[in-house]
Amino acid sequence: MKFLLKPVVVDAITFDELVAHGIASGATYHNGMPWSFHYAGSLITYENDNCYLVNGAVLGLEPFTRGDMLITNERGEIGVCNPKDFADFYEPFAPATPGYAAPARNGEGAIWFWERGRALLQEINKYTLRRAK
Repeated sequence: MKFLLKPVVVDAITFDELVAHGIASGATYHNGMPWSFHYAGSLITYENDNCYLVNGAVLGLEPFTRGDMLITNERGEIGVCNPKDFADFYEPFAPATPGYAAPARNGEGAIWFWERGRALLQEINKYTLRRAK
C-alpha cells in the first residue's frame, strides 16, 4: 500500500526579517543586532553579526546565517534551510481560496512536503556539518 504525504504550506523568513523581529520584540540590542529573543517559541541568541543560534529547531541547536531561510511548519516547528535547498524545494505560495492549502510544486512539477523536505534537510545539514569540521 502506498501513501502520499499531506501537502503543507510553510512560513519562511530571512536573516534580516529575524533581526527586525528581535528588535520589534523589545530584545536588548547592540549595533542594531538583538542579543536574545524568542521566535515561534524558540530561543534565538546572537552568535555574531552574521549568525544567530536557533535553540529548539528541528535539529536541536542550529546556526542561522545570512542567506539562510528560517522555516516554520504548520505544527510550529522551525528549521534552518540553506539558500540552494530553499530554492530547490520551495516556491512562493498564495492560496486560491482562504483556508485552502494546495501542494507547492517545483519547476518539474514534483510535490515537496515539509516532512520529506525536513528529512532531506537533516541529512544535508549533517553532511554539511561533517564536511565543515
